[in-house]
Amino acid sequence: MEAWQTPQTNLTDFPIAEELSRRTPRSHDLKAENLALQTLARQLAASPRTLLKTLVAIAQDLCGAASVGVCLLEENATSKQICRWVALAGAWEAAEHTNTPRTLRLSGVGLDRQTPQLYFAPEKYFTDLQQLELPIAEALVVPLHAENQSLGAIWIVSHDADREFDAEDLRIAIALADFAVAALQIDRADRTKEALRQSEERWQLALQGNNDGIWDQNLQTNCHFLSDRGLEILERRP
Repeated sequence: MEAWQTPQTNLTDFPIAEELSRRTPRSHDLKAENLALQTLARQLAASPRTLLKTLVAIAQDLCGAASVGVCLLEENATSKQICRWVALAGAWEAAEHTNTPRTLRLSGVGLDRQTPQLYFAPEKYFTDLQQLELPIAEALVVPLHAENQSLGAIWIVSHDADREFDAEDLRIAIALADFAVAALQIDRADRTKEALRQSEERWQLALQGNNDGIWDQNLQTNCHFLSDRGLEILERRP
């Protein structure tokens, strides 16, 4: 199998590039990176729905991060946009069943959904992170977006002030973000197809006849109308 070619990205286009350029790039293992990206490519084809869990583990390994998380943008019951964690690795994963918040609300700052960001002590802005009881030295946050639609972000986190991210970490994170976006798009397309298939099956069942009491008949007008059973099958209100 040929080596995976990481996308050629002009990192100087990003506002954090100047800060990262001041840091001495860490040594990296291109062989390990290629193997990891090949793993993601195969999983994208075979099982895109489970790719994010694999991706955060790979991000932790390639970037030497203490914690990695993927959060996806959604609306809560009051139609307010929040970010919900869907995949965690490292120290955050170990805390997942204890004190890890499932959502990421913002306080005093907006999450840039278009360009990568570098946060120092982000708990001041993302107040839900205070529940973690794991101080964050810095966080490299790479947004996930497709066709001008914000999907969420990848968080690559250091809990130790001695571990600073650099331009190599940003390059890797951007390549991983492309896989995450592709997996999300495939998964959403599959879910849409499944919903349409189920809807078609319900209509076919409703049109088969009156064997299951789906249709009621008005003897005066000789018209048929959906019974309560029919409405239940089609998931419609009376």
